[in-house]
Amino acid sequence: MKNGISPRAATTADIFNDQDLPSIYKKEIKKYKFDVHNVGASIWIIVTWPGGGRIAFRAAYAPNDDMRIKRVVKKDTYITFYIKAIIGDYTIKINFSDQQTPVFSYTTTLTPATPLFIPFWPRDIIPLNNDGKTAHPKGTIHASQFGTRTGFIYFSLDEPKSGSVFYMQNLTNLWPTIATKLKHPPPILLAVNGPK
Repeated sequence: MKNGISPRAATTADIFNDQDLPSIYKKEIKKYKFDVHNVGASIWIIVTWPGGGRIAFRAAYAPNDDMRIKRVVKKDTYITFYIKAIIGDYTIKINFSDQQTPVFSYTTTLTPATPLFIPFWPRDIIPLNNDGKTAHPKGTIHASQFGTRTGFIYFSLDEPKSGSVFYMQNLTNLWPTIATKLKHPPPILLAVNGPK
């Protein structure tokens, strides 16, 4: 099925089709809306464009858990959430810029409670409908990750026509851990970071 979606994407979309779902934080910049939701095992940032297109960004994930917000720090240009989960403590910092077209970025840090092996991580970005129906939005992927390199994607929403997203995982921040734990880091990481 070429246009099918994963079961996780379908259930996530269903959760956020409820327009009255309570949020733990809301911000609006130039008609762009940012809502943060704690749905137990995931913390989501929902971005709504002025034309109605919506994207869900998973900022934290703790399988089969009910994450708890320990503390929140709000400033003019950012907000930071300190979160407790069974697998460890998360810090999520969301930065906002007040440009012609607003830009936001977020950084998630996990301090594990125990050494972790992560065989799978669910999708971090889910396009959502703006009308509560089950049909899936359509878009165009302009560029994406190739092989086991850094995680990134650049895409635009075509139906509903809303805007574009550039998403990149900054794996460079993992270098200090990789450099101290691995005797022979993968060549791509050496090329990006170089031996110290």
